[in-house]
Amino acid sequence: MDDIDYNDSLDFWSLSMGAIRSVIIVATSVGLVLCQACDRSNSPDPLVSIDVSKKAPQPEVVIVSELNKSKAETPRSQAGSKSVKIVSKLYEGRSKNGFCQFKIDYPELVSLPDRNTKAEINQYIFNDLVKTDNPDCADNADLSQLGKDESYSIDLNYKVTYNQGSLLSVKVSGLGTSLRNGTIDAAHPSKIYKSYNYDLKTGKLLRFQDLFVNDRGFISKIDQSIARQYPNINPISCDNTNLHPDICKGDYEFYISGNNLVIFNIFDNFVAGSVEAEIKLSELKDSIDPNSLLQDIVK
Repeated sequence: MDDIDYNDSLDFWSLSMGAIRSVIIVATSVGLVLCQACDRSNSPDPLVSIDVSKKAPQPEVVIVSELNKSKAETPRSQAGSKSVKIVSKLYEGRSKNGFCQFKIDYPELVSLPDRNTKAEINQYIFNDLVKTDNPDCADNADLSQLGKDESYSIDLNYKVTYNQGSLLSVKVSGLGTSLRNGTIDAAHPSKIYKSYNYDLKTGKLLRFQDLFVNDRGFISKIDQSIARQYPNINPISCDNTNLHPDICKGDYEFYISGNNLVIFNIFDNFVAGSVEAEIKLSELKDSIDPNSLLQDIVK
C-alpha cells in the first residue's frame, strides 16, 4: 500500500471545501434573485388616488381622480409672473340613462385667495364640460329607436394657455363619438372645442366683446387676418345670421396664448373644424378696450 502524503491530503481537502463554498454562494444568490422576482410579481401596481368627494350634478356614477401632473403650462414670456395654482382632475362616469359615457380631464383652481370665486369658477367649468349637445344623453331622452349595443362617448382634454395676473385662459378639445359594441360607429366623430377665459379678480367669464371695442372696422381686421392665414378655406357665412348669431356679431370663440389672440370654430367645414387663427395682440392694440385685462400684455 502506497503511503499518502499528508500535505497532498490537506491540499485536496482545501480545494474541496472551496468548491463547496462556491456552490453554496451561487445557490444562495440565485435563490435571492428568484425571491425578489416573486415579490415584484406579487406586488400591486401603485394606484391613482381616488377623490370621491367631488360629485357631479350630471351625470351619475362618478369617479374623480386627481392626476399626478399639472397642466398649468405658462408660456416663457410669463416666466416668474404671478399665477394661480391649478391641478388636473379626471372625471369618468355615465349619464343617468346610461347611454353616454364621459372621460374628461379638467382643471381645478386651488390657490385663488377668494374662496367663493374659486368655487364658482371650478363648478362652472366642471358643469359645462359634463354637459353635451347630444340629446340622447338627456335624462328624458327617448332611446327606443336605438339599439342596445349603441352608446356615445365624450373624451375631453384641456390645456392652460395663459395664467398670469388676473387673466386665465383654458383651451379644451376632444371628440364625441358614436359607438356600437364599444367600437366607433361613425365616419366622423364630432370635434369638440371650448375655451374659458376668466377675470380671476371678479370671477367673470370673459366674452370676446369684454376685451375689445367691437366695431365694423375691428371685425373687418379680424376677417382679413383669417383670410391671409387660410386663403383656400371659406369661413362661416353670415348670409343667414340665425345660423351663427354670435360669430356674425363679432363675438368669436377665443383664448389667449402668450402675446397672441387665438380664434377658433370659424369654419363650417368638418376637416377645418380644428383650424385656429392666431393674431398678435400688438396688431389689435387700437381695438383693445382701455379697461381690458389685455392692456397689461400689449404695454
